[in-house]
Amino acid sequence: MKKMLRIVNFCLYFSVIMSVSGCTYCKMLMYKSPNVDDRRIFHNRKIPSSRKPFHFNYSEEFSLYLDTVRLYNPSLRKDIPLDSILILDKTKAFILFINDSIVYERYFDSQKANEVSCVFSISKSILSALTGIIIDKGYIKSIDQKISDYIPELLYNNNFNQITIKQLLQMSSGLEWKKNVSFDDDGKFYYSSNIRKLLLSHKLIDVPGNSWEYKNIDAELLCWVIENATKIHISDLIYQYIWDPMGAENIAWWSLDKKNGIEKASSSFNASARDLLKFGCIYLNNGYFNGEQIVPKSWIQNIFDVQPSPNQQAFLKHNFFWWIPNNGVDREIVADGYLGQRLTINPKYNIVVVKFGEANSNTNIDKVLMYIIKTKVKN
Repeated sequence: MKKMLRIVNFCLYFSVIMSVSGCTYCKMLMYKSPNVDDRRIFHNRKIPSSRKPFHFNYSEEFSLYLDTVRLYNPSLRKDIPLDSILILDKTKAFILFINDSIVYERYFDSQKANEVSCVFSISKSILSALTGIIIDKGYIKSIDQKISDYIPELLYNNNFNQITIKQLLQMSSGLEWKKNVSFDDDGKFYYSSNIRKLLLSHKLIDVPGNSWEYKNIDAELLCWVIENATKIHISDLIYQYIWDPMGAENIAWWSLDKKNGIEKASSSFNASARDLLKFGCIYLNNGYFNGEQIVPKSWIQNIFDVQPSPNQQAFLKHNFFWWIPNNGVDREIVADGYLGQRLTINPKYNIVVVKFGEANSNTNIDKVLMYIIKTKVKN
């Protein structure tokens, strides 16, 4: 009885400490791995739906093919229907867009078309688009500027005052980032209730621009630059310059580090699948969508035209917060997020694929389907 009472008291104490202090380590222990519904455990900033929502056309051109195609599942070692493989991959939403229409749209596990999910690191690609817009609007002069030009607190901090905006976009800041350890930096930044304080504790361990390393701190610093340059929260900027003009059908949310805090820019944008498709169509059409040039064409070209940071894989590069497979063949780009979130854009074949999931998939069904569809579209 006494032992049970001690356990109950400990649990109550733990809960109080977490709620009062916002202890990062406590949150990491309690919540463990991130979840697509984590918007419910964070404070959020609302991004309203568009005043003039855009609605996609639908086409049945590929319906017979997609309803009957069978794809190889490596776990079962046999071909199974597309819907079945999506279910096995723990897919929540899957949309295939070809030319000017949605040709395939499925939702699983009670997911609804207007329901938002956390897209995790796809947030970085959205932040990149916003950066290009902010530069085009004149708030920031150049990606070659030092971040200390916009964050005066860093002017005399030798860990940060040599880093440029370009180096953040290319993930070559040179700042330390601890992975594959207990309480790693991915978890700390995800659950932190004071991101700015946390990032200031990081040290410079390499010359800025010298080497690529995937890390969330670069996106968080970029958010700070944008916020200081514009004096506006990035959620409000997203609404003004992307969500409203592209015709978003649903409200989006950006999770914050604390109540009335700052956006967790690297990981915590929440949107519906159809609205993420609209964002993908902006890039499919060189920044133009719904009758407006939303993202500057030159900004999108930077993904391919600006030399990526050194020390990356031979056939998979990362630049301006987008993945570039196969050395840019077909000018295909991919935004990836934890637990199987993916946005794939292929301008050569006019294809956009949106996938929401709740598990890191091993079959990469969107890539397999992309290959099949490209072959069919080509023929």
